[in-house]
Amino acid sequence: MFPRLLTFVVVTLMGMGCATAYASISSTVDAQGYLREPFFLIPLGYVFLLAGLGGIVFTLLRAAILRLVEPHPNS
Repeated sequence: MFPRLLTFVVVTLMGMGCATAYASISSTVDAQGYLREPFFLIPLGYVFLLAGLGGIVFTLLRAAILRLVEPHPNS
């Protein structure tokens, strides 16, 4: 369970990194009047956050259910 959970934690941190990168990279307007900003980081960050948090919840729920269903070896 731990390697899978660690993977989802890393994916969640990547989503937070995308949000941080978007906030720290400044938007500029070029000579032709076009806005230049790293817009792709917004949906990418949401996808990472959704996948990571969903995976964490799924992994923890699965572990809890399996712990309830399977008998303890010392019983």
